[in-house]
Amino acid sequence: MHAPHTDITMQDHKINLLSRVESILPRWSAWFQDLVGHLHNFDAWRSLAPPELAPAAHALELELNNLLEACVNHLHDLWCLHAWLIMDDELTSGHEALLIEVIVDLMQRCGRVLSHENVPFLPSAEHQEVTFEAWFGLLEHCSFGRSLVLKDSGMSDLSPNGRDVQAPDVPVEATGQLGPPPAPLPTFPQHPSLNPFIDDLQTMHDEARANHARKRFYSHLRERARASPFSPCRLSLAHCWAALAECEANHVNNRTDGRA
Repeated sequence: MHAPHTDITMQDHKINLLSRVESILPRWSAWFQDLVGHLHNFDAWRSLAPPELAPAAHALELELNNLLEACVNHLHDLWCLHAWLIMDDELTSGHEALLIEVIVDLMQRCGRVLSHENVPFLPSAEHQEVTFEAWFGLLEHCSFGRSLVLKDSGMSDLSPNGRDVQAPDVPVEATGQLGPPPAPLPTFPQHPSLNPFIDDLQTMHDEARANHARKRFYSHLRERARASPFSPCRLSLAHCWAALAECEANHVNNRTDGRA
């Protein structure tokens, strides 16, 4: 006999995705700490190294720097995935399918970053607790880590269209202050000649309200992503803004302010 078919609910899907993210996060976090520690030691050693070692030391340092920058960008994307998956239900209610779409899009962009088999260099970190708050502070421990922090951008000021973030163009309406939803329609006189026009207006009004709700939903995702510990950093390799912008463009009309 065949086992009875069981539909996977949206909540089940979220739990499965969250489990996948949480299984790899500690390993990337441990790798980040390892890299920072090694670069800290390298900074101290470099001042004592004889001149003849400078070319080889410089080449090694560049590769260590590249690994750290990539790790910071990967952790930013993973943090966003995790933060979006644990958002309050009241912020995602009615838009669960849109949330899953953004999550899956970003996970596909991350690719091998989420695959244990494709990142064998990561520490096991089976019992290591991930402390998000400590990530940004660790960058202060090495010179290249400090250079990753944008001097002219704070956590709350970094825009998806900032000069160091490679993301598709986002309309001003998508990044600016979200206005109120369309006001309720007034009443109209009952007359057969008006009915088609009233129906058209009601349909457009309903879509404008739905469009505004979708805007608000994506605004919540954007605000959460800006709360990442690495938001003040150079994130030219991160994918979260591109995934968010593309999904939003598919479902939000930003050519109007959403008012009837």
